[in-house]
Amino acid sequence: MSRLFGPPIPEYTLVGLPEPQTQIVVRLHGLGEPTDVTQNCVIVSLRPMLFAIGFQPDYPATMLERARLSLTMDEVHAPGRMMGRLDLRFLLSLSLPDCQLALFETTGQANYCLPPIALRLHFLRDERRRRKHSTPHNFQMTRTHRYGHYVFYICPRPVVLVTVAYENNDNIFPMDILGPIRAGYFLMALRSTSPAVRLMKGSGRMALSSMSVEAGPIVYELGKHHSKERIEWDDLPFATRPSAHFGLRVPEQALAVREVEVQQVHTIGSHALFITTIAHCQVCNEAPRMHHISGLYQVYLKRQGRPL
Repeated sequence: MSRLFGPPIPEYTLVGLPEPQTQIVVRLHGLGEPTDVTQNCVIVSLRPMLFAIGFQPDYPATMLERARLSLTMDEVHAPGRMMGRLDLRFLLSLSLPDCQLALFETTGQANYCLPPIALRLHFLRDERRRRKHSTPHNFQMTRTHRYGHYVFYICPRPVVLVTVAYENNDNIFPMDILGPIRAGYFLMALRSTSPAVRLMKGSGRMALSSMSVEAGPIVYELGKHHSKERIEWDDLPFATRPSAHFGLRVPEQALAVREVEVQQVHTIGSHALFITTIAHCQVCNEAPRMHHISGLYQVYLKRQGRPL
């Protein structure tokens, strides 16, 4: 079987990059000249897979409804090289001061990280593996949305540790479904079933710690905290310190700490969407930070002799 499909390709790969990353530019097409939305486009739900893009407050929703929209993932270091495309359908808008947050569903995708035959064989193997290991309790995405997710992660996505405290409960856990949009807003999306959602709503403030790629195993180990409201801080494999603005406990080894305040919360599909603003940002070290990228994109880069 391995001779037919080749070696397994992970869905995502952990890499260390500066933030903001300069590897991929994300462009929105269909509204005149393509627009750079690299720092203005965030996933807000996985089931269905939905994106949020910020527009001017008075931007006509009718233009978004009528347009044939798509996102492209274009390489910065190889101008003109498109690595992937996502077709979008406008759903609705959320009104914010100084910003209209438009939500889109992906309706199709194209992935150019591998030649067509190799990509098809990879997807066949992926589907075979999922059927073999699926259970009724697993979080399932549709095939179209899952493949769209692979395309979106061609653009490196930051991974952070989120600290939240509310009443007598506090927690720290990893997240990567987050990012900035226009007008100074910062979005975070967490599965609605996570116990941490109650803490985040109640507190209205969080600290987001950027970590080095060497800390990856520790960060992944804290994924188990997603099922908890309260943790034992003395059991953590690192020392902590209070954040500069809110006094939340963050890792001493954090490269940067971004502290945010919640402005609005919405249930969007499978996730709770937190619309926040940045209250304070402290950079402690300029070392590369944890990011996730598509495993398919990393294979492409290796074949080009320039893996991340």
